[in-house]
Amino acid sequence: MEAVKNTVSLQGRIEDIINYQKQYEKLKEIEKVVLKSDLRDIDTIYTVYDWVEELCSNRPEIESFKYGTKHYFLIIAALLYSPRIFAGQFLERGKRDVLAEVLRLSPSHISNSLKSVCSWYKFYKDFQVSLDYLYNEIKYRIEINGLR
Repeated sequence: MEAVKNTVSLQGRIEDIINYQKQYEKLKEIEKVVLKSDLRDIDTIYTVYDWVEELCSNRPEIESFKYGTKHYFLIIAALLYSPRIFAGQFLERGKRDVLAEVLRLSPSHISNSLKSVCSWYKFYKDFQVSLDYLYNEIKYRIEINGLR
C-alpha cells in the first residue's frame, strides 16, 4: 500500500507565516498601549493609598460596608502599576511586595486577594460602580498633581 501524501501549497504556507508575523507585530503595538502602566514611581503608591482611604471614608458613592479599603486599593494599584494582571499575567517584579508592605499583609495574601477582587468587579455591580468612581477620582488626582 502506498502512503498518501498530504500536499500543502508552499506558497499558502509562506503567506500564512507572513500574515501571522504582521498580525503579531500589530498586536505587540496594541499591547504596548493597553498594558502600559500609568504610574512608574512606586513611592507614589502611598499617596494613592491615602487617597483611596480618604475617599472610602468620606464619599457616600463608595460601598464601604461590604468591601474594605484594601480591596479597592488592590485593584486600583494593579491598574495603575501593573495592568497586565487583568490579562492573566503576574504583577510586575517587586510590586506585590510593595503592596504587601502598604497594606501590612503577606505577599501571598496580596496574590490571593487580587484574584478575588478582580472577579468581584465582574460579578458585583455595587463594587463595580464604587470602583469606577474611585478609579476616575484617583486618575484625576494623579493628573492634577502631576504624578504621571
